[in-house]
Amino acid sequence: MSVDKAKELFSAYYEGTLEKGLAQTLERQLTDHPLLKEEYVAFEETMQQLESLKFEEAPLPFDLHETISARLDRHLYEEKQKRPAPLGLWLRNLAFGGVAAAALLGAVLSLRAPEGKTNRASLATNSNQLALQATPTGAVIVNLPKKDGAMVIRAGVHGQLIRRIELKSVGADGVPLHNSNPEPSLVTIDVPGSEPFLVALPGAKRLSEREGQGSLTDFAQALAGFYNVPVKLEVQDTKIALTWSFQSSDPADAAAISLTGTTFSVDERRTGILCILDH
Repeated sequence: MSVDKAKELFSAYYEGTLEKGLAQTLERQLTDHPLLKEEYVAFEETMQQLESLKFEEAPLPFDLHETISARLDRHLYEEKQKRPAPLGLWLRNLAFGGVAAAALLGAVLSLRAPEGKTNRASLATNSNQLALQATPTGAVIVNLPKKDGAMVIRAGVHGQLIRRIELKSVGADGVPLHNSNPEPSLVTIDVPGSEPFLVALPGAKRLSEREGQGSLTDFAQALAGFYNVPVKLEVQDTKIALTWSFQSSDPADAAAISLTGTTFSVDERRTGILCILDH
């Protein structure tokens, strides 16, 4: 059995579904090849972390599912860019319905007044700038720097480690983020050279609760879950108490209304992401 073939069997061996003869052969390979054993141990640790958080399904070998999903998302995004999107409907049509982002041609579409303000901009994203894009299954982090160091993903606000990804190993498709949990999940993304930021990812089941109260992170997760759109937080204080009621069909409008009178504003990115920022 070749080393490459052995790696293809990691998932089935871990899940206990590998046929007995193949399992014995793989075990001999792991014993005879220390580097292969190290790779399997790393694979096993990653699977255990994902299972403990119920955050992401990964039945396939490391990076295979993510690479395929990211390439499909990018293809759909590029196809969508070839067609103009109706003003005011782009985010609702986009919300995880099969495209990674919608193309809005031109410059800034509209700017709201100061209180509870919403910034709707369609300026192109700097191709060299770290960016977060919506995808049908969550989001993808693109334009990561090619240098030494690792991107770290943690649960909640700097909580338990979910994944550590060496920057030099990341391909052009970026790093997909997917939440298979029924409820929305909050993660912290820390990339060397950039400020850490929080992202609320919609869950597998869309939320039906329109009203609630809690911290800013609770609000971001409620917003992501109700409208099925990723929400990025670029704020200093996430513990401020809020009360919300989602009556608008537009997620940016609903967020702006809920944040009226606070020190926060809402930025509706052309990449399909809602961003909550400090004024």
